[in-house]
Amino acid sequence: MKGDKAVNWLLCYDIADPKRLQKIHNRVSRQGLMVQYSVYYLHASEVQLEELLGGLKQLIQPGEDDIRVYPVPENPAARMEGHGGIARPLLAGGDNDADAGWLLFGDGGAVSVRQEEASI
Repeated sequence: MKGDKAVNWLLCYDIADPKRLQKIHNRVSRQGLMVQYSVYYLHASEVQLEELLGGLKQLIQPGEDDIRVYPVPENPAARMEGHGGIARPLLAGGDNDADAGWLLFGDGGAVSVRQEEASI
């Protein structure tokens, strides 16, 4: 079936109203990993992405708000300048490096993710 394979996405938004912004943030945070304010990394199939976007579309005002989604290559070359935004990720091995890893953040938080998801 088309769209079954999960791939990497970068979802970004600019929401004018603080109440709508909070709703969008809450919805996207359930499925994505915050990279910077209003910028999220998602590992999702096209079907999952369309379901998320369908829910977000109901929350926004198209004349005032903007949501954009960009596909991310499987092995992107990442580069950071400045203080690194919300979190500076460091990939460290998990119990089984073939299966899992830990994405560690400068603020002390850690999120368990599959190795391929952490390679952004």
